[in-house]
Amino acid sequence: MVADTPEAGPPHVPDGWLEALRADVADAIAQIPEAIDGFRTTVDREIEAMRSANREEAKRLRASGGEELVRTRVATTEELARIRASIEAGVDRLCRVVDGELDKMWSANDRELERIRSIGTDRLVEVHDLLTEQLGRLRASGPLEPVSAEPPVSGRRWRRSRAAQD
Repeated sequence: MVADTPEAGPPHVPDGWLEALRADVADAIAQIPEAIDGFRTTVDREIEAMRSANREEAKRLRASGGEELVRTRVATTEELARIRASIEAGVDRLCRVVDGELDKMWSANDRELERIRSIGTDRLVEVHDLLTEQLGRLRASGPLEPVSAEPPVSGRRWRRSRAAQD
């Protein structure tokens, strides 16, 4: 390959090739404004067609606009009323469920309080019976010695309890 060596010089270009390339580029550049004008014309036509269609639609709406507006308002009002009714029905159902749950809780609390009262009453009866029995035994064992208001000074027990009180 002779063209790759530095001594060979620039690659060989046929005569007139550069002039032909310049002419082709100039023709292509000259066609760009034509293409842009064609594109503008097409876009302008599309815009005008859309404007025409919009004018026709506007005329149709003006002719039936009152009826359309009334229908739209009625439909919107009916939809809002339906939504409001659905919301109210949902709130009512929720309130009923919450009321039912509260009733269940109150009922359970009432049953639990009654159970606690019953247990308390049973324990009081047991304590009363036990105390009555012990009192009966004490009375049966004979006369009781009077209890003095002063605790006995002697005795280890007194000192221990007094130390615990301090």
